[in-house]
Amino acid sequence: MGIPELLYPSPRVTEQHHVNALQWAVDPSGTFVLALLLPGAFKQVEVGSFETQGFFPHPCLRLHIVKVYLPVISVELKANATAQLHLKTRLHLSAQYHFGLLFERIDIIVDVHVMADIMFRNYSGGIVRFKYEICETEFTIANVVCPSYLIKTRVKPLVLNILTATLPGAFCRVVEMVGNVALFDFLYSANVLFQVRTTTSLHYQLAALPQITSITLALKLNIVIRTAGRFLTVPVSDHAPAIFPSVKGSALCLLFTQDALNAILPVVIRVTPQEFITTPQVFSGSIQLINAVAVLLSHQKCPQCPEKSPLKISLSVVEAATIVLQPSSTYLRLVLEITVGAKDPLGAIIDLFVLKASLKLSVEMSVHDCRLIFFTKLIKVELRVISSDIGHISVTSLTKWMHLLLVETFMPRINDCLNAGIPLPSLLDINVAYPKFLISQGRLVLCV
Repeated sequence: MGIPELLYPSPRVTEQHHVNALQWAVDPSGTFVLALLLPGAFKQVEVGSFETQGFFPHPCLRLHIVKVYLPVISVELKANATAQLHLKTRLHLSAQYHFGLLFERIDIIVDVHVMADIMFRNYSGGIVRFKYEICETEFTIANVVCPSYLIKTRVKPLVLNILTATLPGAFCRVVEMVGNVALFDFLYSANVLFQVRTTTSLHYQLAALPQITSITLALKLNIVIRTAGRFLTVPVSDHAPAIFPSVKGSALCLLFTQDALNAILPVVIRVTPQEFITTPQVFSGSIQLINAVAVLLSHQKCPQCPEKSPLKISLSVVEAATIVLQPSSTYLRLVLEITVGAKDPLGAIIDLFVLKASLKLSVEMSVHDCRLIFFTKLIKVELRVISSDIGHISVTSLTKWMHLLLVETFMPRINDCLNAGIPLPSLLDINVAYPKFLISQGRLVLCV
């Protein structure tokens, strides 16, 4: 899929790099920011008043909302791509009931249930809109508190008439308004840009209309990678519907495909070529490696080759790291070139041979500060001779010491790169901390 071009961009690559394979699933009980925004908005609703027309006395009842209790909100997902919002709250209303020159304070407790069917519409460039198909408001008067039973009897039907005339339309407008604010908050957290390195950024962007089923609300995000002033393209790798585990008990699940991770990893793992002389201070097995190379040289006709001279080692990454996601094990593959040289009697460096090392690294995953972090251990090294200036050689005797060499000199640099982590969008302000990791069918799923 052209991953090496991400590390080594060719002049012909000029397009943006999109990986349409990051997906989220939200549990139906998710309530966005509605519960925090609605009480203040409901409190601003003008409920209305009642005044009689005619002769003295003129009974008058003016209602206003004193307190809105924190709403209980649930979202029921339907198979027809509709989400039904259920909002239940309790209002404390107060009024002065005037009759002639006298008045009494009246307190009314009202239970409200708002039901609204919502559909996502008009996707364009990472932006969607809500469409409210149906909005209904039901309410019951739980209690009327006033000093006189007679006044209570007269006031209750008046309150009922006022609320019936004003509450349904007003509350549906408030829910729609606050829902649009919550939608803005949702889009702000879905379309987010992260700086990974000085010249590299990751941009998550909503890729299509959210997919609503009776089980989940699933979101697919594009990952746009911009690096070194170039826009690099990796073909879209996964058009299939997302297959999530059960999200019951989880606020949110995040799914990365293997292709998406393999597009991002070369941005994270940037290891410059490394050169050093094998000394015990640099590498604990330096003497053993020198002896193993000396045995190879003794079997070759190389009169100018020094015996048991400190070796010059050069390490270069030649193929980008790729991750393999399997239920039983997850590992990274990485390919290096190892150039081995030595000093001749005059002090000049003689190139002896070049090896290709295919590394297999075990992977442990964690999330810290909303970043997906990998820690790797070298579990296998396969060596192959690419070129040799000393004739045919066997690398069998070198494998053990090359393995130790890479563990001590190369692996710390890889883990330092991976420790920077892959930034994760905090969708709906849900903090992705201490997730459950699930791996299936080439997909990594994080649930919190």
